[in-house]
Amino acid sequence: MAKIVIIGAGIAGLSTGCYAQMNNFQSEIYEMHSIPGGVCTSWRRGDYLFDHCLHWVIGSNKGTSLYPIFKDLGIADTIEFYYTDKFRVITLGDKTLTAYTDIDKFEAELLSLFPEEKSGIKKYISLVRKYSILIRQWTVTSGISG
Repeated sequence: MAKIVIIGAGIAGLSTGCYAQMNNFQSEIYEMHSIPGGVCTSWRRGDYLFDHCLHWVIGSNKGTSLYPIFKDLGIADTIEFYYTDKFRVITLGDKTLTAYTDIDKFEAELLSLFPEEKSGIKKYISLVRKYSILIRQWTVTSGISG
């Protein structure tokens, strides 16, 4: 049996290990941390649980490019994902930036906070939109669209 060695036990490494075994390969995963999960790891501080992303993962919505992978691995049916219109809220000095998951809201937020950067913001948002279209096209042609 062929063997695959995987460096990193984040979501990509763990998924690769699962797919390897689903396709009759032996897999061995090496992780430098004491627990698997990578950026999908939660931790406790005092009475608070910080869940970095297991219940909110980019691509976990039906119809996105990663959703079929979550279905294949049995995650989509066993985890209740939470969706929010805010990805991050960042405060620096007297300004607070909300990074919305909706590109139109995010563009409006950037323009309201940094009107002097309108040209750069418009270019950035245009590139994000083009990238999103390319990713959707790639997933369809690769046969991994949900």
